[in-house]
Amino acid sequence: MKEYLDSKEAIIALVFGKYDLGYYRKFLKQLPKHLNTKYTILLEIDPNQVEVIKKEINDNLPKAKISFLKDLAQNIRVVKIEK
Repeated sequence: MKEYLDSKEAIIALVFGKYDLGYYRKFLKQLPKHLNTKYTILLEIDPNQVEVIKKEINDNLPKAKISFLKDLAQNIRVVKIEK
């Protein structure tokens, strides 16, 4: 938790809900009714959230293609959702 407090990120953006995905869960639940037939969504994630975010995306956008992008340190940092 100390590393969050020392970072430039707002702590509420980093730690909300189980696995820190509370806001993304809410966002992904609301998202389908706002999407066009084609879309691209990019979400910043912690590398430890890969499996959990993949499940959340599949639950809410089952036809979406999911890919993960790495940062300069070769850590997965972004999930790309598209259709």
